[in-house]
Amino acid sequence: MARTARRIAVLLVTGTTFAAGLSAAATADERMQLPPPSRGDSVGHCAVHGPGFVQIAGTSTCVRLGGRVRAEGVTRNGASGTMTGGRATLDVRVPTGLGPMRGYVSGTVNGN
Repeated sequence: MARTARRIAVLLVTGTTFAAGLSAAATADERMQLPPPSRGDSVGHCAVHGPGFVQIAGTSTCVRLGGRVRAEGVTRNGASGTMTGGRATLDVRVPTGLGPMRGYVSGTVNGN
């Protein structure tokens, strides 16, 4: 269990650090603004990256969050148990003077 918690913490710290570095140039007011709700399809220049990308307000950065959660229940010979797991992904695209830059973070957690 401690190993799973450690993996989750590493994933969260890595993703947060990466995202904070990308938005370091934004003022505090810009970071507090959330993009308007969308229908889930790509908008603006983010459409070139594929479905699911949205633009961070006030920047030219496009992000896509993804993941899945799995839970199973098992009963055999009078004994029961559960198995759970999950995966989270963060895909970031930023245009630069040298061309597009991509950041991708993915993590998986499994537990019993």
